[in-house]
Amino acid sequence: YCMLGEGTFGAAFLLHFKDRFEVLKIPKGLYRSDVEEYLECLNQGLSERSKKFLDAKDKTVARENKRLIYNEKKLLRSIQGAYGVIKLLPKGSNHEIFMPYESHLRFLDFILERRALAFDLGGTSLLKYTKDCTTICKDITRTMMESQDKGLMLHSDIKPDNVLVIANLDSIEGRLIDYSCAATKEMISSKAKVRLANGHVYVPPELYFGKRASLRPNEKSDVYSIGLMLCRALSPDIEVYDQNCMILPGVFPYFQSLDCGKNIDTLLLNMVRATVSERYDMKTAYEHLIELEKYFQSRL
Repeated sequence: YCMLGEGTFGAAFLLHFKDRFEVLKIPKGLYRSDVEEYLECLNQGLSERSKKFLDAKDKTVARENKRLIYNEKKLLRSIQGAYGVIKLLPKGSNHEIFMPYESHLRFLDFILERRALAFDLGGTSLLKYTKDCTTICKDITRTMMESQDKGLMLHSDIKPDNVLVIANLDSIEGRLIDYSCAATKEMISSKAKVRLANGHVYVPPELYFGKRASLRPNEKSDVYSIGLMLCRALSPDIEVYDQNCMILPGVFPYFQSLDCGKNIDTLLLNMVRATVSERYDMKTAYEHLIELEKYFQSRL
């Protein structure tokens, strides 16, 4: 096993079995000691043995984080069946949250490993890389679109670190993970206490500025994050400029020789508009990403 990442409220560990990878999410305060021994405690059911992992200082933290992970499991169960949503183990499982995946490659790693070479080589290599990035973002958009149909309003923490890439010989897929900052329509409308992500570069203005600007989270909020994620993937030096939106990625110069820069710029401009009413909704963004994906596929 190895730690995939650590957030504010817990950490995700990659477990490598003979035929699959699985990810175990453990609340902070429960993994300070040996992980293998902790996993053994989980397999046997949480018992008196697990108490030695908690000192007096950790108990309150662990209790709160277990509550947050319980809420994440509850939310995930409400959107089971939506495209790309992770499948949970049956209710009553001893594990805090156990998520089977077919890959441990993050979209962030995919970008860092392949972007520079694709732009250096140009031509077919750049077309293939751009098509793959478009497909990954299209999959995330579809996941959100179908999850919204089941009552989810927003994920709020969409970024390359929270997208897994499943790459096969002739296909590629994107999988959205970490719903710890997600919220349903009911949660938002009831004005319940909701913990949304608001501290990273991919959050839209309505989450970053929030109440200070009288802005509210909405079903278009994640469109901004997906658009900005695609922007990063397709902009080798991440230069941006202002044009009636929070940011506008200038990818056109890099794709001018491929005669497709304007198509990408138009899509991204309408996904990352600061004004919510002018921003694409999830369905419109999904339809345009499908068109763009087909365009790149036809050029290969």
